[in-house]
Amino acid sequence: MQHRANDPVSDGPLDRAPFGHATESSQREALYAELGNAGVELGIYDHRIVEWLAGWDYPTIAAVASLLRRTASAAASLPAWEAVYEPGNVSDYLVGYTNDECAAKAAAEAWLRPQKDEVGRLEWVPWGTVTTPPGDYDVWFELSEQRDGGIPTNTGLIVRHLAPGRPDTHPAPGTGQ
Repeated sequence: MQHRANDPVSDGPLDRAPFGHATESSQREALYAELGNAGVELGIYDHRIVEWLAGWDYPTIAAVASLLRRTASAAASLPAWEAVYEPGNVSDYLVGYTNDECAAKAAAEAWLRPQKDEVGRLEWVPWGTVTTPPGDYDVWFELSEQRDGGIPTNTGLIVRHLAPGRPDTHPAPGTGQ
């Protein structure tokens, strides 16, 4: 559900409590609209909480709706391509986010080169010719290295694209995850 042109929900930071009044049903509608626009799937308990929140005062609901809107907007602006180093059973190391496949591959290769004394022939190998890429990604490439006619070896570098409409797997700002 889209908001009206005279929508009172703020798109920016609030420095003071929003002023106004709305009926409980209007507040419920605003909360559901913001959650829907953010693509949030709701469970039974989630619906109970939205119903409960809708009965709160207008400044509280307007602030919560504003937070939901701004969070959804921030998440939507994150680049969908990421370059990651996955060294075996160790935690992933994020090389970087980009808005473009070529830029993500270039960032990964630029990260790799100073890590090695000599780099062989590099080739990006697509994942998913037989199976779907893992997680919330629709495109996945692994960087393979081959030296002087030898067997290709995995460098541990991958470039992947977050699938549209799938949950955002980027860590939330300030969580340290």
